[in-house]
Amino acid sequence: MVASARSWTGRENVYLNGQILGMRKKEIDKQFDAIVDFAGVEQFLDTPVKRYSSGMYVRLAFAVAAHLSSEILVVDEVLAVGDQEFQRKCMGKIRNVASCGRTVLFVSHHMQSIRSLCEKAIYLDRGKIGMVGASEAVIDWYLKSPSIAIEVHRPKRQRKGNITIEDVYTEHPHYRSTSSLVIFVRLRAREDRAERVFLSLHINNGSGACIFHLDSRLLNQEFSFEGVMTVRYMIEDPRLAHGEYSVDAYVCSSSGVLDQTLGCSRFSVAPILPYPSTRGDCAAAALIYPEFSVEAMSIGQSVGG
Repeated sequence: MVASARSWTGRENVYLNGQILGMRKKEIDKQFDAIVDFAGVEQFLDTPVKRYSSGMYVRLAFAVAAHLSSEILVVDEVLAVGDQEFQRKCMGKIRNVASCGRTVLFVSHHMQSIRSLCEKAIYLDRGKIGMVGASEAVIDWYLKSPSIAIEVHRPKRQRKGNITIEDVYTEHPHYRSTSSLVIFVRLRAREDRAERVFLSLHINNGSGACIFHLDSRLLNQEFSFEGVMTVRYMIEDPRLAHGEYSVDAYVCSSSGVLDQTLGCSRFSVAPILPYPSTRGDCAAAALIYPEFSVEAMSIGQSVGG
């Protein structure tokens, strides 16, 4: 945890937390540049930590812990904060730590991250072990459990900034695979101060896998506004497999995530294939039904006399 004493700066916190975690000053000196670069707080090193956002706090704390040469690294919901770039860096660092023979205890409710990082998983239910086994088996059991399904489908909020997500909703609750998917996000600025932000949506299938990642920055779209603003996303011809889908929404600035809401909107795709054939079993395992063509090519042969 990053110390929160009023007079402590980010630079001082790197050394304080390193010492708390068992690092000597020489070790911290050696890793200092890597820690600061990973956390992305170079320009705020001499700023009192009381002025840090919660995302900056966690980035700095994780950077120190990840660069500590301990046998066990405990990571508790670190991917719940920070922008997508930082989350990718975290995933890469966790994989690197594990590949070096160190043990990583990864605590998370994000199913896709668990799938990606972990070979084995433990489900804890109110402090008791509910299931232990291969990650895929534990995740499948978790998602199909009736009591867990209620919790998984309940939107999760995490407000940290002046911009909040008021509502997320789809144009329709039910779609065909080739219907244009339209999603609306209503944002509110809680103070009369414009802040430049970007918006990111995750479209997840029923197993929690992220099928689409829609980051407004990919279209050079960032927003600065006062009061209330509605943002409209549209995916033409998404060709999603039939099933239930959920939407995660994140509004972010350069300092990290300002507000996020997970599972905030849900929609379904009808079990109607976007192909001429009615052989539904042919595409049963697909996540997306792409538009494609098939052509048989003949190769002529000439035989010499």
